[in-house]
Amino acid sequence: MIKAFKVFLIFILLTLTALLNSCKKETVPPVAITNEPILVGITWATLAGTIKAGDQSVENSFEYGETSFYGKLKNADPFNIGAHTNIYVSARLADLKASTVYHYRIMAVTSDETIYGSDVTFTTNSTGAIVFNPDLTYGSVIDADDNVYKTIRIGTQTWMAENLKTTKYNDDSEIPLITSNTSWDYTAAPGYCWYNNDVSTFKDYYGALYNWYAVSNGKLCPAGWHVPADEEWVTLLESIGGENIAGGKLKEPGTLHWRDTTSGTDNESGFTALPGGSRDINGPYSSSGFHRIEASGYWWSSSESSLSTACFFQINDVNDEIIKSNNAKQCGYSVRCVKD
Repeated sequence: MIKAFKVFLIFILLTLTALLNSCKKETVPPVAITNEPILVGITWATLAGTIKAGDQSVENSFEYGETSFYGKLKNADPFNIGAHTNIYVSARLADLKASTVYHYRIMAVTSDETIYGSDVTFTTNSTGAIVFNPDLTYGSVIDADDNVYKTIRIGTQTWMAENLKTTKYNDDSEIPLITSNTSWDYTAAPGYCWYNNDVSTFKDYYGALYNWYAVSNGKLCPAGWHVPADEEWVTLLESIGGENIAGGKLKEPGTLHWRDTTSGTDNESGFTALPGGSRDINGPYSSSGFHRIEASGYWWSSSESSLSTACFFQINDVNDEIIKSNNAKQCGYSVRCVKD
């Protein structure tokens, strides 16, 4: 009898153990994404990555070197990230050689595992090349789609340093995707699209194009951020020398994303303006209405200019100014958000 009771107890214990193990929630691992470098100089570079922490805290570093075997390590800023946090991280390297190809990748370390991002390469500038501001410090913000953007303090304001690419408002409601030319031209409701209706080619670098009805909704930017009004754009321009030179201070340097550049383009502000082109109504420049990708950037203001038009700011590849103008609210332009 006693032996049978012991066997019964062992059976109960094994059953309970199995039940407890089956009820354990699987740990969600972190996601590590290696981004393109923020800035590259002659002997320095600012690396970037995105970390989406899972159920555990994460320590973040960059591996780098002249081959994909790396060999060197640099802690990311911030280094420690709490569980369930999505954040943009960076690190400045200052021990590089001129005119040299470098490899790097982000790595996220938990108590259980190490997750690696993909390999990314860049080439340092040659001796005598223009050195852009190496001391810019970027923060980050996340939108309703879990896209993570780098942010930059410019004067008294904090701006997104990337074009918006969300497909949802900050209350998680969907923004209508409009691909039809006719629907785009004649709608008076919020909408967005990708340049040439090609999300895979244009989303990551240039973001989405939004009509002004999506802007005026008031929920397009992440909570705590908003689409800037005219006066906020003016504050930005005045803080970097005025509209005649501001374009050069805002534009990403080089011709990786811009078709052409000028000697005054240095991205001194860290704004990193990219030329996402536009979608105009009735196709005045092309049958689809899309035009000037890699040549011009257009960014909406939240300010109206009439019942049918609203203000926007434009930067071109061939000069250093920024131009304020207005156009039909149905047009599709990029959006940068500014912190409340």
